[in-house]
Amino acid sequence: AVKIQSTPRQTDKNPSRRLLQVIGKDMRIVVFGFRPKTKQRRAVYDALVKCATPARIWDIYAFSSGPSKCVNTNPKVRLLNEYFRLLGKSSSSATMDMIEEGSFTLSNELWRISDINSTYTMCQSYPFALIVPECIIDQELLQASSFRARYRLPVISWCHSGTGAVLARSSQPLVGLMMNMRSNADEKLVASLCTQLAGGKMSRRKLYIADARPRKNALANGAMGGGSESSSNYFQSEIVFFGIDNIHAMRESFARLRDYLDTHGTT
Repeated sequence: AVKIQSTPRQTDKNPSRRLLQVIGKDMRIVVFGFRPKTKQRRAVYDALVKCATPARIWDIYAFSSGPSKCVNTNPKVRLLNEYFRLLGKSSSSATMDMIEEGSFTLSNELWRISDINSTYTMCQSYPFALIVPECIIDQELLQASSFRARYRLPVISWCHSGTGAVLARSSQPLVGLMMNMRSNADEKLVASLCTQLAGGKMSRRKLYIADARPRKNALANGAMGGGSESSSNYFQSEIVFFGIDNIHAMRESFARLRDYLDTHGTT
């Protein structure tokens, strides 16, 4: 959203600035200040509106801004290099030839890089390469994906190559209205995230399943086939609900907070 604002009239020798406020979908706010009695603000406003609602796809800023200044601009190569670092394989360097040949599936004792989504046929919103437990085969990944909303199965976002600690992500499980649907492949995949503790101990790590939604929202999603995990079905796990409402409610709440601060100030 783009909002044109005017500052209160000032009586001193310094004329008030003209403001242009840009509110992004990610809740970031950028405010431009312009000299009075110029056409700068209108020109910037028109340019922003043109970028926000382009008449042609080639008018989108991503196409007109020029090439990236990164050393390697290919996102697949950058992703693989980050995966190699997480697996403790920093000595390896990703290349386009490696991607085209499918020879990027490195692994360590705990985790491996899978190319099962290399053509995005399993999950369109996941990257072409995924870090998964080394003990889980690709066929089990396919089975687990069918139990998750939009096929977003549990995959590793971060891992410690030494201790085995992980952060993983997924969409909600499709447990249904009665919350009684289960998937052996999904439960095995999640259990594989609970690596053995360091120091030769036989006990495994406790798995915390963090659900950002309020509990009532998770239960309500069961009516549409979704829902939430049950700690009784997932090995050594605890479900934690963060109680964060959906993005629309959060955006409205943030807008009300901004309006209050604009009206009453911060003190």
